[in-house]
Amino acid sequence: MSPIEKAAIHGKPESFRGSGIRRQYGAIAWRRSRSRELKILLITSRERGRWIVPKGWPIEGGTPAKVAALEAFEEGGVFGDVRSEPIGAYDYLKILRDGSTALCRVVLFGIEVRGTLANWPEQSQRKRSWFTVSEAGRTVSDYQLAQVLKSLEANCTVCVGDCKCGRLPWPTRPAKKKTVSVNQNLEPFPVTSLT
Repeated sequence: MSPIEKAAIHGKPESFRGSGIRRQYGAIAWRRSRSRELKILLITSRERGRWIVPKGWPIEGGTPAKVAALEAFEEGGVFGDVRSEPIGAYDYLKILRDGSTALCRVVLFGIEVRGTLANWPEQSQRKRSWFTVSEAGRTVSDYQLAQVLKSLEANCTVCVGDCKCGRLPWPTRPAKKKTVSVNQNLEPFPVTSLT
């Protein structure tokens, strides 16, 4: 793993300067279905309608995990317990508004969803849907993101597909509850930072 890749995982912005790689933070938002099956939230991109995970640019003063939680709230209308350590990363080529492209590295954080909103900030711009881990890996159009999702499924030491045991394919830690205000126009919503 290159120093830039290590920096991406650990959220050190100074390592990106001059690298030509822009960083973003994304959310692997998950929940258990009534049958205890692990489900992953996917949303559509605004411009092309591709299935992706919520992600966005760094915010001054916001930790990478909080940015991921904010993106999950704004783009997918979900909130919950966010893990402070990343669970993966992937690269993609972003088409910017001026038509140019930029290489982006998305560092992913797991969010156990505690609530899903009927109305959310970007609901008129995106669709959202829940997929099993394997369905999500087949549905996303980005190859590297699909590989991250497949590795989450492969790393589960127990039964992911028809899982009834309640264990996750990645480790969790006890939660510390706090409330984060995501936008001055919105009410604060509960986010749990897992350390």
